[in-house]
Amino acid sequence: MKGMEKVIVIVSALFLSGLVGFLVFSTFGLGIRLPGCLTTAKAFEKGSVIQRSDNVYEVHMVAKMWAFDPPEIKVKANTTLEIYLASLDVTHGFQIENTNVNLMAVPGAINYGRVTLREPGIYHVICHEYCGAGHQNMTAKIIVGDEIDLPVALAEHSAPTPESGSVTAGKALFQSKGCVACHSPEGNPGVGPNFKSLFGRKEKLSDGSVITVDENYLTESMKEPSAKIVNGFQALMPKLSLTDEEIKQINAYIKTL
Repeated sequence: MKGMEKVIVIVSALFLSGLVGFLVFSTFGLGIRLPGCLTTAKAFEKGSVIQRSDNVYEVHMVAKMWAFDPPEIKVKANTTLEIYLASLDVTHGFQIENTNVNLMAVPGAINYGRVTLREPGIYHVICHEYCGAGHQNMTAKIIVGDEIDLPVALAEHSAPTPESGSVTAGKALFQSKGCVACHSPEGNPGVGPNFKSLFGRKEKLSDGSVITVDENYLTESMKEPSAKIVNGFQALMPKLSLTDEEIKQINAYIKTL
C-alpha cells in the first residue's frame, strides 16, 4: 500500500503543478482574465469613453434593447480598454471578436473586463445572449488604427452635437437608440412598420383611420409611441428619451429612406 500511496501522491502533485502552470500560462501567455462583477461601482445610464493615460481608456458601455452605447469606439493600436458594462433593461451578452472578452450585462449590476488591443483592425462586438426581437441587430465595433485622431474620434461618439436636421446624426441616432431593431430601413418585415419610403406614405391605423406620414406624425410617434398604432402591429415601442433636436435629426434621416 505504501508504494501505491506514493504513486497517488506523485500523480496528484503532477496534476496540481500542471493545473497551476496552465492557469499561469492562460493569464500571462494568453491574456485571459476572469470577468468581475462590481457591486459598489456607481451606476451609469449613458455610454462614454474616458482617457486615463496615453494608452489606457475607461469605457462605460451601456447595453439596451437593441443597441450598445457607444456603438463605435476608435483607439490607436496597443491601447488597453477598461470596460464597465451595464444594462438598462434585460440581460444582454457582450463579446469582442478575436479577444477573450466575454461578459454579461445584467440589470442592476456592473460587470468589468479588460483587454489590450495590439493589432490594427475592426473588432466587432456582438450580443450573444438572446434579448428579444431585435437581438440579431445588437452590435457595436471598436476601430483600432495607428493613424486615428483620438480627440476627434472620441468627440464623435462621446459628445455628438451635430447641426440640426443632420442626416448623418439622424442615422447614428437611429442605430444607437435601437430603432433599427424593429423598423427596417430596407423594407424588410419586422416587429414594427418598415421605414422604406415611409415619409409621405399613407398608413391605416388600428382604429380604422388613415394618416399620411409627415413630420408631425413621426414626432408624435417618438414622443408618445402608443398614440397612433399602425394596423397589424402591437403597441410594443418603448418611450424613448429624445430631445427635440434629436427628433429633428431622426426625421431628417427617415426622409432619405
